[in-house]
Amino acid sequence: MVKRVSIKNSMRSLKRLIAKLEEGSDKRVKLEKSLAELESKRLDVIRVEREKKNAKRYRGIRFIEGQKLTRKLKQLRKSLATAEGEVSPEQVLSKPQLGGQQRLSTAREPLPGCPLARRPNRGAAGTHRWP
Repeated sequence: MVKRVSIKNSMRSLKRLIAKLEEGSDKRVKLEKSLAELESKRLDVIRVEREKKNAKRYRGIRFIEGQKLTRKLKQLRKSLATAEGEVSPEQVLSKPQLGGQQRLSTAREPLPGCPLARRPNRGAAGTHRWP
């Protein structure tokens, strides 16, 4: 089994090698280029990890906000029905609010102003799926 060397460790070893070599040598120039590539790769890994963390957090926020909205909608319908005096609050609550699929589709839509709202993931056959 081969042990995988981390990007930081390989960068550290390259810096040590570069320090030992003479200025302007061909080998040093090559090593400096590979060091720059490793640095950009490390920054990409950090960016991807940060995006995953933010997407996970946003998914939780979106769930909670959906719960709040459905609760508020239920309260408003109940108060509207009792204010008009047409039906009792129990009859309002027994009415189907939204179909299950319709409620899920609206709950999965991104909140306005979210940075993830502009970048859907592309699934199979070009379908959009929100993270």
